[in-house]
Amino acid sequence: MNYSEMETQCRLLLGETDEDNSYWTVAELLAQINLSNIRVAADLPTLLTYSEVATTASQETYGLPSDFLQLKSVQMFLGANTVDERRQLVSLSYDEYEDIIGGNVNMTGQPAYYRIEFGAVATAAGSPPGDLWIYPIPDSNGGDNYTLRLVYYQKPTALSGDADVSELPEFMHPIVVYHAAWHLSMKSDNQTKINNLAMLYKDAIKEAKLTVLKRDRSGGKFQRSAYGTTALVGRRHTVIRRGPLR
Repeated sequence: MNYSEMETQCRLLLGETDEDNSYWTVAELLAQINLSNIRVAADLPTLLTYSEVATTASQETYGLPSDFLQLKSVQMFLGANTVDERRQLVSLSYDEYEDIIGGNVNMTGQPAYYRIEFGAVATAAGSPPGDLWIYPIPDSNGGDNYTLRLVYYQKPTALSGDADVSELPEFMHPIVVYHAAWHLSMKSDNQTKINNLAMLYKDAIKEAKLTVLKRDRSGGKFQRSAYGTTALVGRRHTVIRRGPLR
């Protein structure tokens, strides 16, 4: 659906299809559909992308992309032109990161670890939502620097024109409409409609999660056991009891 079609569907669910004689204004629908677009993307991450940035010698922190939503992984190319060896950095919690760097906070070299710090100090639209910390602090890599690749789920681009289409998969567009109509219905304080639309949204999210899981049909699929193994893995995750038996 393009934006115009989303707006029409929202008005159908709200019971007022004439935008020139409606309790809900065009501006209200536009704002809520864009908010709902982000909410659905957060509830069901599907827009996987990446962003690359060259490191700077002695610089430990790097801003997250402005469209960042959720992190998947952080990779690093040993050459700045991203054609050499690529390695995946190890994710650490705040406490783990501090434990590692505590003995030598100014150590420089080839980065191996990272942590994420969410929160922005700027209030301008599109401000980075947080920072990526890497350690050891990057050196100059012989003058080539390194290239960081952040693999992450992105926020959908805000819609504005009638022909604009959300980057979300098409089967998720009705879910955006359900969420938008649900929140817009609170303006009229119609509790029955609010409850019905809330259930539509929650049920649609559950169904869409199953659809997302089935989108990749490549390769063999194996049922996992309660211990996280498959028929091919065998007993490699067998629990080893430590200490005497009682």
